[in-house]
Amino acid sequence: MTTNPLQPIYNLPEIYYQLGCRHVILSPGSRSAPLALAFKRQGKFTLQVISDERSAAFVALGIALNTKNPVILVCTSGSALLNYYPAIAEAFYQHVPLIVLSADRPAEWIDQNDGQSIRQNQVLHAHVKKSYTFQTDYQHPTTAWDCYRKLNESFHIAVQVPYGPVHINIPFREPFYPTGPTSIEETLPVIPVTPSIVHIKESEVFQKRIAGYSKILFVIGQQDDLELSKAFTHIHVPILCDSIGNLRHLPTSIYATDGIWNFITEEEKKELEPQLVLTIGNSILSKNIKQWLRHCTMEHWHIGAENSLTDIFQHLTHQIPGSAIDFISTLQIEQQDYTNQWLALQKKYDIKLKEYIASTTSWDDFSAIGYIVPHIPTNSIVHLANSMSVRYLNYFNTQPFLVQSNRGVSGIDGCLSTALGYASTSSRLNTIIIGDQAFFYDRNAFWNQVSKNNLRIILLNNNGGVIFSMIDGPSQQSELEELFTAPHTLTAEHWCKEYGVEYYPCASVESLQRALATFYHSSNHAKVIEVQIKTQDAVLGFKAFKSYLKT
Repeated sequence: MTTNPLQPIYNLPEIYYQLGCRHVILSPGSRSAPLALAFKRQGKFTLQVISDERSAAFVALGIALNTKNPVILVCTSGSALLNYYPAIAEAFYQHVPLIVLSADRPAEWIDQNDGQSIRQNQVLHAHVKKSYTFQTDYQHPTTAWDCYRKLNESFHIAVQVPYGPVHINIPFREPFYPTGPTSIEETLPVIPVTPSIVHIKESEVFQKRIAGYSKILFVIGQQDDLELSKAFTHIHVPILCDSIGNLRHLPTSIYATDGIWNFITEEEKKELEPQLVLTIGNSILSKNIKQWLRHCTMEHWHIGAENSLTDIFQHLTHQIPGSAIDFISTLQIEQQDYTNQWLALQKKYDIKLKEYIASTTSWDDFSAIGYIVPHIPTNSIVHLANSMSVRYLNYFNTQPFLVQSNRGVSGIDGCLSTALGYASTSSRLNTIIIGDQAFFYDRNAFWNQVSKNNLRIILLNNNGGVIFSMIDGPSQQSELEELFTAPHTLTAEHWCKEYGVEYYPCASVESLQRALATFYHSSNHAKVIEVQIKTQDAVLGFKAFKSYLKT
């Protein structure tokens, strides 16, 4: 038996550290005191204290996206854990490793009107890879063994492909504040992870089948493994890639499918119908492509280690588990004519986009993005918030940048926090392009001590949820403003003063150009360009661009 009644808890940080964890995001609370003190006194982790649990979880998500390593989240009991849920769901669908440690009351006090008590056990179950609950008597040898086993297993599961979040619920009885010093036992049961390398043994079979198709199309979903591009050395086929797919630099990449769909004819769409589609990655941004492929007659092979069948086009014929790099590297495909058809459309779009940006005198969101993108330094990280920000960028070639976006669940709630978490562990400049609704929703992201000097924020402030004015359904309703766009008159000026952020208000092309001249210069502070545009101008400007594409 252990001498300290909570000894397994004070050993917990060292076990996770030896397994490979390095970052802890902690939100203050009383019931979680043993966990907080354990991590602080262990002293080896990069530990950040963030009071807003919703923001804290998204900051952890951003760190894990950058480091590709599990980040530990620690919170107290009650609603604190529920505030993690949006980020946990995003991590689940984007395959990001997080380890959630939630303190709890003992089981007998749940539903007894005790303070900060809810049904925490399994509360995240639908959106984590596995849920655990510790027993309450940590002094018993079997209980200690059970804790250590679950700690090791939780890490292993978080880093098994596909990555994802896990949750451990930890009940504590009073007293749980230590009355003296704590220590870590010298010998701990740490079970190292053996990397799982999944090779595709059947690739020769698929190569033979591929030879029978004359129109093969790759569609890249959200992914950020730049090594994947090396696998396409022997492949000459069109590769449809959203901004979040991060493969727009390949010679046969088609980045502007949404733009092309504004001028392509129905006959051309029919001519382009593929016989075989191969997909890699997670969510696909382009609604046009998803709807088009659902109406095509084709085979669909999805490549990747997934937990479930991924049948986004309703034509899935093969789900091929394992490494996409290993599988694609074995293929040799040469389809010159089909590829050239797509590249001709891409070239036509490129010319139209360049002409429009050079000739327009409109002051709107889309035109402002056209001015901004060339100023973003190469080798930057670009984060795209949801709603219109990520959609605008899908019309531009983002090949010099690594693009990140919360497209697992596609919520606006933690976009700024995620970018901030990512930037805090990055040596590169990070830019987030974000709309006013997402920005003001998540402004608590700066309510912490996370380093921010390499973060640049492009705030598209059109005074409401402009996306609803662009969608046929809500835009045709008389209650559009009241129920959907939620107009406001907020600006970021006072927020910037409060948090010591450099502020560049821009209400014209000229003011934007002046701001961009110094915006990416080094600084000890984060910087914000606030693009101030009237709602109606934002709507009309984007419509004008899409109309221009049809000419």
